[in-house]
Amino acid sequence: MSDNVRMLNWAIEHELRCSQRYQRFLTVVGAECQATDTALKELLGEILRGSDEIIELDSTEVAIVMAETDRQGALMAIDRYHAHFNGAFDIRFGVATFPLDAGDHEALLGSARSRLLKAKKGKPGTVISEDESQ
Repeated sequence: MSDNVRMLNWAIEHELRCSQRYQRFLTVVGAECQATDTALKELLGEILRGSDEIIELDSTEVAIVMAETDRQGALMAIDRYHAHFNGAFDIRFGVATFPLDAGDHEALLGSARSRLLKAKKGKPGTVISEDESQ
């Protein structure tokens, strides 16, 4: 397991404990961008909210841990990212929110990754924040 994956797991576990204790939302966003020489962490890092934690999984994929953020707040942030880049990059997102989508760290991360995989199959700029059955 890489240091970045360990950091991601720790960040989600930490924020999830706080979210459970204080009955707040936690959103994990998977993001992927192909066809750029600049790492996605660098691209998004310049416009992320100060409270968000971005962890690079590889040069094209990151996870963003958004503490105290519900699904709608995460989607608003993603809209801001898309507006900032104005179509210059094809960034796709998979969004999962505690407690709506999952009750533990592994399920939350799994849901975000699963949705990101679906987004990768979609059109440029695709965002998947709910499963079809929801």
